[in-house]
Amino acid sequence: MSCVNDVEYRVQREEMHWTVCYQGQRCGHFATRAEALRSAAADACRVRRLGHRVQVLVEDSRGKFQPVPELVEGCAPHGQPR
Repeated sequence: MSCVNDVEYRVQREEMHWTVCYQGQRCGHFATRAEALRSAAADACRVRRLGHRVQVLVEDSRGKFQPVPELVEGCAPHGQPR
C-alpha cells in the first residue's frame, strides 16, 4: 500500500526577498523570484519522483497565487524513466 500526498510549494514575496513555503514552513531566502522558483521546482521534482502529486504556485502582483505547471511537467513520476 502506498500513500500519495498532494504537496504544494508557494513562492512568495517577503519584504525584500522571495521565499518558498512548503507545508507551511518558509524554506530559504532568495534575492530573486527566479531563484526561488528554481529551488521550488528542483524540490518539487524530487518529491514527485517519490510518487506524490506536486504543484508550484507563485504569488502575483495582486497577492494571488497562480500555478506554474511547466516547472514540474518535465519531472518523471516515481517508477518512470525521465
